Amino acid sequence: MTAVRARFPVLRRLLASPAFAVFAVASLALGIGATTAIYAVADAVLFRPLAIADLDEVVNIYHHDPARVTAGHQIALSWPDALDIRRGATVFSDVLFWSRFNAPLTGRGTFTPVIGELVSGNYFAFIGAEPLIGRTLQPADDGPGALPVVVVGESFWRHVLGGDPDVVGQTITLGLLRVQVVGIMPARVRGVDMPNVMPTSAWLPIAQAEALGILREPGARHDREERWVLMKGRLVDGRSVDEARLEVAAIGRSLDQAVPIGSAERRAANRPEDVRAFAVSRAADLHMHESVDRVAVPTGQAVLVAVGLVLLVACTNLANLQLARGAARQRDVVVRRALGATPMQAAAGLAADSLALSLAGGLAGLVVATGLIGLMAGRLSIGSGVTLTVEPELTWRVGAAALAATAAAALVFGLIPAWHLSRAGLRTLLDAHGGGAVERWRGRRLLITAQVAVSIALLVPGALLLRQAIGKIAHDPGFNLDRLAAVQVNHQAVDRLVAATAPATPEREAIRLDEMTRAVAALRRTPGIASASLLNRLPILFSTTVAAARIDDAPQAPGERRQTPSLADLQRVVYVTMGDESVFDTLGVTLLSGRPFTRPEVESRAPVVVVSRTAAHTVFASDAIVGRTVFVGADPVTIVGVAADTDWASIGRRTYASIYRPGTPAMSAPFVIAARAAGEPRASLDAIRTVLRDLDPELPIADAVTGPDIRARQTLFDRLGARLMTLFGGVALLLALTGLTGLLTCIVTSRRRELGVRMALGADRRRIVRLVLVDGLRPVVIGGTLGLLAGAGLASLLGSSFYRLTGIDWIGLAAVTVLLIPAAAVACYLPARRAAALEPAQTLRDG
Repeated sequence: MTAVRARFPVLRRLLASPAFAVFAVASLALGIGATTAIYAVADAVLFRPLAIADLDEVVNIYHHDPARVTAGHQIALSWPDALDIRRGATVFSDVLFWSRFNAPLTGRGTFTPVIGELVSGNYFAFIGAEPLIGRTLQPADDGPGALPVVVVGESFWRHVLGGDPDVVGQTITLGLLRVQVVGIMPARVRGVDMPNVMPTSAWLPIAQAEALGILREPGARHDREERWVLMKGRLVDGRSVDEARLEVAAIGRSLDQAVPIGSAERRAANRPEDVRAFAVSRAADLHMHESVDRVAVPTGQAVLVAVGLVLLVACTNLANLQLARGAARQRDVVVRRALGATPMQAAAGLAADSLALSLAGGLAGLVVATGLIGLMAGRLSIGSGVTLTVEPELTWRVGAAALAATAAAALVFGLIPAWHLSRAGLRTLLDAHGGGAVERWRGRRLLITAQVAVSIALLVPGALLLRQAIGKIAHDPGFNLDRLAAVQVNHQAVDRLVAATAPATPEREAIRLDEMTRAVAALRRTPGIASASLLNRLPILFSTTVAAARIDDAPQAPGERRQTPSLADLQRVVYVTMGDESVFDTLGVTLLSGRPFTRPEVESRAPVVVVSRTAAHTVFASDAIVGRTVFVGADPVTIVGVAADTDWASIGRRTYASIYRPGTPAMSAPFVIAARAAGEPRASLDAIRTVLRDLDPELPIADAVTGPDIRARQTLFDRLGARLMTLFGGVALLLALTGLTGLLTCIVTSRRRELGVRMALGADRRRIVRLVLVDGLRPVVIGGTLGLLAGAGLASLLGSSFYRLTGIDWIGLAAVTVLLIPAAAVACYLPARRAAALEPAQTLRDG
């Protein structure tokens, strides 16, 4: 071992101070590992390019510039317009048509939502993909009279179809459309519509668009007002994107003159729907999706900046320590300089230690990154059968990011301190015992101040988001969410697929309603279920099926005087819940006055209504309105009760008026079977599933949740944001305070003579402790104050853009402050106690 140390002086010096070496490697591993892992997630979600051959030659063609509109129908093209672009454009060697579909896989005893793409027959040739098994779609599959075929993805094949290679050639059912499986694509082929977070499971020929029901009516395929096709083009060699923009825009203008769309008045208003302002953009510039890039990309960049700041804190922290430790080696540096060594030569030995530690920290950071990437990968259900997939990988781009982080760490941690120390002159050599330590400490306070400010700036929004999530979890939504279990049934998903060939009939509606009525009756007899109901929607989560109505002015009672409602009151949109006689018991909504519905009123859909307190005040400015008449739309109805307000659309929002009407929901639209559990709601959810499965194993269940599940979904992004920001800020603060402890220890060591003189002149140990504590806490307090201000500004930015944070949460700010001061005091106390333990005589004798 001695021979190894002699041969490798860097190793000898590192082994001489193992605590510092271990701390340095651990700090760098944490900073580099976190930076690499977060970049891997951002790369997988935002920056992974589309799996299209020669992507730089591919452009997207839109009806209107996506940067100026948000609605999908405003950027999609009509089928005739898309064909005209293909015929008229000379800049494209090939074009691709596609559209998204969402259809359930049925016929296997389950109801599995399938997110897929309708594509032109040249799709797989265009993107340059070969099948894993079978064949791809061909242009002949788009021809008239072609048999319906489908190509499925490898993940869908393995997890849904059982991974049987013999499935090729077999028939599966999408909704009620029978299609033959002709091929299986490898996992790397993920589609072209949000492939990084929502990979495509199946590809159908675009000729099946009408059979799948994505068009509103038969023949809409050839309607120029029906926009549903998205388009990509491959540029001819030598042609540019600008040329494509000019040519496609010219085609749009000529079409507007030849076959205008929309009315003259709407065209004059230059509405995006009615003017063919065709736009072209590079396909490589699209990160996630046209509708979310403007938010997702800045969010990803902000997260990368945050984790980069954590790495910067780690590096500056170590640089500060290296400067303090290097002071002991300045005499050797100055001697070498006096003997003729250049600053670069003098710095080489100092930099070698830091570079070795940086390299070790980078290698350890890859190990940390691998573990974090495994934790961050997964599937996230956001309801209604939609799942987001995050699959970060250690690609060459991620490896390059790790290498860049290691190089940055080596620069900040190693080369800069080495260069600074190598420039010491003879004055420093004559400054016996490092008497300049106090002066140098004043400069290093700025680094500590900056580190603490960055840490607190990251912790503050994390604390506020955590407080908001906790507030939502503890918030009473106005109905019994904790005991609720609900299943959403979506016959509409199937009906749309067969609307052209098998339109809904009253007989089919009656059969479905009878089945669901029997299901609810069976649930009410099930032990552990206190109440069950059939209703059109829940106040929260299943809000896509909300029915809207206008509350019109109600006639006044004889002799009554009240303020005339404003126009906003008269036209206020309300949420309408249609349910049976048990709806209030099932949801747990309190009736403030009046009564619930009766069974005869439900069966006859009687013109009665229960209104929420907000609705009552909107129309009558009073709670005492039972027996009064109100107009809902054009229908006069009698108010039989007033219910407490509930949250609508999302937890914490009670600004909407709501009404309850007796009746059963339409079976052709999504509806909900809900149950209030006597105990744990998960058992009630299982009971609902069992009853429905016994009635119809292939019932189209779109979603199944408990009340706690709803809360979890409602707080999902708050909790994710809180975790990330708290993790970054906590790690940065831990590194900063740990570095402060080490730095103060070095400062105390360099000030031994000064402290010994103070104690010899009468300073007691308490005063020495106070001296070191004040010196250490001063930059922490300044940095903490700056960090609180910066964090409040960052929280305001996040709140206005993403999380809807309401104002400044002073409790959250106080919590961060309470966390900071004791932690900093502990960090400073350890070296302060060491200083107080010095013996004056021994210190002065040692010099």
